[in-house]
Amino acid sequence: MKQVCQYAVVQFMPYAETREFANVGVVLMCPEAGFFGFKLLKRYGRVTRFFEGMERRIFLEGKQLFQEELTRVRSLLKRGPLDRRREVDATVAIRQFAELVRRRETLFRFDEPGVVMAEEPKACLDELYGFYVEREFATKEYQERLLDKAVRRLLFGAKLGDRYREEVVGDDMFHARFPFVATQDDTPVRIIKPLFLAQDDPERIYSHGDLWISKFHRLRSRDLLPDAVLLPLDAPPDNDEKRYKAFTDVAQELADLNIEVVAAPNTQRILDFARA
Repeated sequence: MKQVCQYAVVQFMPYAETREFANVGVVLMCPEAGFFGFKLLKRYGRVTRFFEGMERRIFLEGKQLFQEELTRVRSLLKRGPLDRRREVDATVAIRQFAELVRRRETLFRFDEPGVVMAEEPKACLDELYGFYVEREFATKEYQERLLDKAVRRLLFGAKLGDRYREEVVGDDMFHARFPFVATQDDTPVRIIKPLFLAQDDPERIYSHGDLWISKFHRLRSRDLLPDAVLLPLDAPPDNDEKRYKAFTDVAQELADLNIEVVAAPNTQRILDFARA
């Protein structure tokens, strides 16, 4: 049976003057289940990249103090209104939760609280954390759909949209789906495949790149890939040394397969290729 849970997103705001913040955690309470839990961001790299020039100790030391405070509140709630060894006092628990998440001008603060129905509070906490902090909705598939839409708008704006269609390229043994394929006599002659390679860490960049390197290698080795293939690539910032190194490694391996790679914002090259 679903139960009413209250939650609030934890925001990190090191510079009150600019009002910029990053979502770094979630707290959730479900009085009916006697549950109070929280989940905070463990990796600090994304935060320090967002707030360029900020010393990492500001986040790490602040997070440690904030986590200690949440742990203290959890202990008080478990020994008090959420103690399931006696009748749970939902009214007191809700009042204490509201005081915890009250908006304050501090380094770590809470967004406006929300309400959600959940059968399992812990699983709900994980889902909310995944959405608001890990941005699981913004997966590589989601990002590549955005790249696809940008290229599609570009092609239709240049009156080339009807020439390129989503097609499966390959045979019964091996094939792959591409968003933009131009054909001649039912044979693929040109392919455009936007690729998102700006994931949060190098391992994810390598993993996604390796997936497509493998696909292109197999198609090329089976003589199923046309000579003209263009990959507009979305890259991480070049001042992020490790992520950019992973990106350049993947881009070079793709180029070694006689595939043209280009920066996704290079719309002129994309159009020149599409018109050829």
